Amino acid sequence: MKKKAKYKRKKSKPTPKGKITAGMLIRLPDFSKGLVPVIIVDYVTKQVLMLAFTREQEFWETFHSHEVVFWSRSRKKRWKKGEEKSGNILQVHEIHLDCDGDTLIYYVSQKNPGAGVCHTGAPTCFSPVILAVFEKKGNTTAKIIPL
Repeated sequence: MKKKAKYKRKKSKPTPKGKITAGMLIRLPDFSKGLVPVIIVDYVTKQVLMLAFTREQEFWETFHSHEVVFWSRSRKKRWKKGEEKSGNILQVHEIHLDCDGDTLIYYVSQKNPGAGVCHTGAPTCFSPVILAVFEKKGNTTAKIIPL
């Protein structure tokens, strides 16, 4: 009777969270419907900075360069944040994809945060807080509270 060879299976080291290694299966955004919205969040503070859109080409440019590139809906062209005016280029630290594959979140740091991320120069495109106050008759008035 032959002895069976005993093979010990090597224990694999756990993959660090967020690190992509050879052989891993990753999900990619679904660009079949066109533009994909991208929520931009500050990597350190977790504050939502802005919302923009990307196409597949700009997504891959962002992925490879680690600098945010969008598709401008109004100008109908590629738009690298900070490239033309402010110098406030956004460096990508993490990219997250939602469960449906149709929305992205980029966690970023700003190369020139003093310029503000918004085209108005504000630190975020979402700076004013709007509260709806309901009157007894069911009418709604809006009150803007500056931060």
